[in-house]
Order: sequence, then structure tokens, then C-alpha cells
Amino acid sequence: MCLCFEEVGYSFIIELCKNFEINSYFHLRPEMNHEQVHYRLLALNIFALLLTSRSSPSRQLTFMSSLLFDEANKTPISYIHHINKRCLLGMYIEDRVVKQMLYVKQSVEERLKINQILMEDGRFIYQCSKDCFYTYFFENYGAPVERTRCPLCNAETGAKSPHVLFKRSPPQIQRSIQDGFKFINEYIQNYNKIDRFGYHNSITAEHSTVNDKPNYLNKPISFRLLHMFTHSMLILLYEMKYLSQNDLIELTKHKIDTTLSVNIHLTNHFEKDCQLVYKILNNKDQTGHIWLYKLFNHVLDILSLNGTLNTNAYVMHFEKRFEETVIFSHIESIITEIDEYKMKYIEYVRQQKVEELNDFIEELVVNNEKYPLLQYLNVTNTKCTIEDFNSKLQTTVRDSDLYYPITNFILRRFNEFQNIKHLFPIVRFTNYLLQKFNHRITRNDATTYPIAFYLNNIKENSDEHDQRLFRQLFDGFKEAWFQLTLDEVAYGCQVRSFHLDPNSKNTFEKDTMLACF
Repeated sequence: MCLCFEEVGYSFIIELCKNFEINSYFHLRPEMNHEQVHYRLLALNIFALLLTSRSSPSRQLTFMSSLLFDEANKTPISYIHHINKRCLLGMYIEDRVVKQMLYVKQSVEERLKINQILMEDGRFIYQCSKDCFYTYFFENYGAPVERTRCPLCNAETGAKSPHVLFKRSPPQIQRSIQDGFKFINEYIQNYNKIDRFGYHNSITAEHSTVNDKPNYLNKPISFRLLHMFTHSMLILLYEMKYLSQNDLIELTKHKIDTTLSVNIHLTNHFEKDCQLVYKILNNKDQTGHIWLYKLFNHVLDILSLNGTLNTNAYVMHFEKRFEETVIFSHIESIITEIDEYKMKYIEYVRQQKVEELNDFIEELVVNNEKYPLLQYLNVTNTKCTIEDFNSKLQTTVRDSDLYYPITNFILRRFNEFQNIKHLFPIVRFTNYLLQKFNHRITRNDATTYPIAFYLNNIKENSDEHDQRLFRQLFDGFKEAWFQLTLDEVAYGCQVRSFHLDPNSKNTFEKDTMLACF
């Protein structure tokens, strides 16, 4: 066994046989729910794949086996030194300049696609200075903003009038959109040529999002699965004592800002990866893990790719091949492969239990003698939710941003657009206040008296119909106001964070002055 899988493989099999140590993350307990069990089984599957990659027909080092084994295809003497000589899969971009450039390019491209701005429209992309590569654009399409400071060098940035930057030394750099894109592309290409060894991911799991991916991959699910590969490997090496807690701290270069152990940081990342993959798959029937097991079987298609992950160029090459060979070849078969798995599972356990009615209802098995009329009651899904549509678009359509830019733009901001339905009662009430109080009340009174004073002041408003309308419009405004889910609001170039305390709803009319409207 050691000849086939080396010492690390032998240790892995021994740990599987004894259900790991009792305090191990992988020790299965009766009280674990299905989700927790599948997290662990998925990680174990990935590690088994890495071990299997050693048995390539050519006996040469492959991209996947190079993660676990040294140049001689043997277990390394020190895994901490070995990993620090490898470029790992699925790592986040940590460079703040590159992250900002990608944000600027994506934001400007979105505006170009929906014709909010035009290439020939005199818009610009800006660089802080020749000494600082921080890149930005004016959110209001070129209008001047109040002076702000560069988050990297702390120099003042901004404009004094449209397209006219204020003067400073060294000066800000103004580029057309075409030149700005060219500059960003060249900078990122040079960045991707730099080899980044070891584990350099300082982002915590709660900051992982469903849209994370590098610019050279097409689908976020590709990045998410590669991210799972790295974390499952590190977790298993730690659990099997090939990496200590001090090794993990050294491996992460002390960049992880957490009060928890580094191993918990890794397991949190892996579990969050699973949750995000389920979200991409729109895992309503809790069968996303089935497709992942099937997908990992298809990873065998690229196990024999010879090479070593010791440069960033090789990482990009392998990750693109992984997406092309594994993801794109099988992403459209999610439903089919899950059904096939269920049918094989039913056949496997049929010897141990009788047929279940639910198997017939889901059309996994047929018995016309026992249920002759069931064939007329076929399962048909006539309801397609926004979530179902978005999941289908993001998983099965290649280059969806290229072919469906407006659809993607709307779906990415769907939660923001949900607020539109609340705007009518808000605007209606504010217009009513303008009509009712404009030039009829002093500024001092507006800042002194709360809205409750005017709602309940029957003496000054003897018109009962108007008073009832006042109350009705305010109640509609308040209900709509506290259903807003915005994180920030903007007026021109001024952006402010937006947070509503639901506990303040009951005292809103007493605590809010009329001038606030």
C-alpha cells in the first residue's frame, strides 16, 4: 500500500479505518446532521483524488500529484517546505491595486454594455500618480467629487470641475477608457506572471462571495471548487499530523486576523465553499452534494496532466483546463446525473429495504402492476423562480456576461431592484409634505417639532379628510421605508451608508423631525 500511495496515503487509509481521532474534524458522530457529514465526505473525496493522481500511467509527476508529492513523486520530508515551493489552486487575489483595477474595469464595462456611457463620450479612468498604481473612476460618470484620499499612499485625489483634476505633485494621471483598459490589462498580465508560493489567502470565510473568481476563469463555480481542493488538502495534512498548528501559522505568514486557530479558519473556508456551490446550483432539494461526488469522479479526466504547480503560469493553465474539461463538460448534466445517482442508489439498497412510495412519485422506479395509474401523474415543474433561472444561467451558459449583459446586470442587482416597489409610497408622502408645508412653516419649527406633532395636531388642521389622508400617507411611507434593504445611498457623487434599525419603527414618528423629509 505504501508503494502505491506512499506514507501519506497509508496514513490516510489508516485514519479512515479507525474513524480518525475523537477530537478530529473528520471523526463522524451519530449526532451530526447530513450536511455536516457531507462536508467531511467531500473533503475526504478530494484528498483521495490527490492521492490517486500519483498513479499516473507515465509515473511522472502530474499537476495534481505535485500538490502532495515532491519531484521524485515521494512524500516530502517537510510539508511546510514543500507547500511553500508550490503555487496552490484557487487562491484569492490579495493585491489591493489589482482588486481595485478589476472593480474599475468591471464597473465601467457594465455601464458601457447598457449604454449608460459611451467610449467616445469623453469619460476617463484615473491613476493616483506615476508612483502609485491605485486606479479609480468617478462614479457619477465624470462629475467632480469632493476631495478624497488614496487608500494606498494617502495622497489627495479628485477634480475641481468635470474632467479637470486639481493640480498636485506628483500629478494624477487621466486616461481615456480605451487606454485605461489597456493599462489595466497589461498590469494584470504582469501581475499574473509573478509566482506566489504557498498559502497567501488572508480573507476570512464570511467575506467569500458567490461571484468570486479570477479574470481568466469563466464561471465562479470553477474557482470555488479549486478553492475547495486547496483547503481540503491542508485540513487533512493537519489532521494527520503532517502539519502542526505552528506550521499553519507559518504557512499563512501570520496574515490571518482571527482569534480562532488556523485550522478552524481552513475548515470555515471549506464549509463556506460548499454552501456557495450549493447556492450556485440552487440546491433546493438538498442534492447538490450528489453532483459534487459525481463531478469529482470526472476529475479523473485530468489526473494524468503532467507538470508541476511551481509557477503561477502553470496554475492558470491547469485551472483553465480544469474548467474546460471538468466543469463545462458536465455542468449541464446536473439534474440528469443526480437522477442517475438516485436510481443506482435505489438499486443498491433494494436488497435491504422494501420499495418506498416516494421513489415512485419521483419517477425513479416504475411498477405498473402495483400503481397502474401513476404514469398519468407525471412530475412536471411548471414554476421557474428567479433563483432557478439565475442558477441555470450562471451554471450552464458560457460567457453569459458577454451574451446577456443586461440580464446579468439586473440579476446581480436584483435585491437592490426589489426596493423599487417601495418607492411609490415614499415619493407620494414626500410630495404631499411639499405641497402641504412648503412656505407655510418656518425652518425652526421644522427642525424642532417631530412629524408626530403635525400628525396629531387637529387644532391647526380642522380638515378631517386631509388629516386622515395625512395619516394614511404617513403609514404607507413608514411601512415602505422600513422594508428598504439598501446598504448605501448616493446623490450625485456623494455616497452614504444606509442602515435602518427595525426597533426604531415604533417610535419613528416621535423621533423624526419634519425637516428630515
